[in-house]
Amino acid sequence: MQPLSDRQQALLEALPRQQRIARVAGVVCSLAGILYIVWALMRFDPMGDPTEAIGFDAVVTAPVATLYLKYRDHIETRQWEGSQARALAGSLRRGMNFSAGLLLLAFRVILGLIVTLLGFATMTVVIERGRLLRILAAQGLVPDDGATDPNALSTRSE
Repeated sequence: MQPLSDRQQALLEALPRQQRIARVAGVVCSLAGILYIVWALMRFDPMGDPTEAIGFDAVVTAPVATLYLKYRDHIETRQWEGSQARALAGSLRRGMNFSAGLLLLAFRVILGLIVTLLGFATMTVVIERGRLLRILAAQGLVPDDGATDPNALSTRSE
């Protein structure tokens, strides 16, 4: 085996420190994604107006929440003749609110799942890189400073 260059040795020595940062980032991403999904589920009101359900995520969800707004304005400003027409218009308004709210919920859940899966992928990389670092530490190529602790987010494979 060829000796490692100074650059390769420096990269290998930096990996245990990067493991800690990646481990924390993975856990934070996963928890943030899960909490965002729970928050989205708690905010969903099947009978409510989706434009009132816009929260801190307005930058990404406002276009979805206001999808039916121009049609709803048309229904509300028109003069309906007869009780059946007014009942149908109210039913149509509630249906549009439900559809937009469900679309907003699905959009938020998908965003939360993407962030959660990003965190899981990061934690998977940390686990597998930790196994490789233990092998390299056993070979004497990387100092074993405890960053490759097998009890920290991974299991030792024999």
